[in-house]
Amino acid sequence: MVGIGIVEGFFGPEWSWTSRHQFCESLRSYGGSFYIYAPKRDSYLRKQWEQDHPADIWSELKSLSLKCYLANVAFGIGLSPFEIHSQWNERTRGLLREKVKKFEELNITYLGLFFDDMKGAPDLAD
Repeated sequence: MVGIGIVEGFFGPEWSWTSRHQFCESLRSYGGSFYIYAPKRDSYLRKQWEQDHPADIWSELKSLSLKCYLANVAFGIGLSPFEIHSQWNERTRGLLREKVKKFEELNITYLGLFFDDMKGAPDLAD
C-alpha cells in the first residue's frame, strides 16, 4: 500500500505543537495517511539521541501521537543517531534498543532510521 504523507525532517524553524496538531487533523482531507516527526532541531533524535526527551516534550509527543490516531493518520518517528556507526558496539546497540523501546510508548506505526547527515563510511550500511 502506497501512502502519501509528510516527514517533518528539515532544517530551519520548527513547527509549533499547535501547527503539528492542526496539520495532522487536516492531513486525511488532502489524501494523506502518515506523519513522521523528525525535525532536525530535535537534538534528542540526533546528537543527543542517547538521552530521553524532557518530560514536557515527551508529553507533547504523546499528545501528537493521540491526535494522529484520532485523525486516522499513522504516526512515526525519524531517528538519526548521530555518528552511531563510529562507535558501533554492544553499548550503543543497547542504547539504540532502549530508544526504540521507549518510542513504543508513543504507539508509533513507523520508525525511520535516518543516516542522511552523517559522514559517509564504506561500512555504514553494515
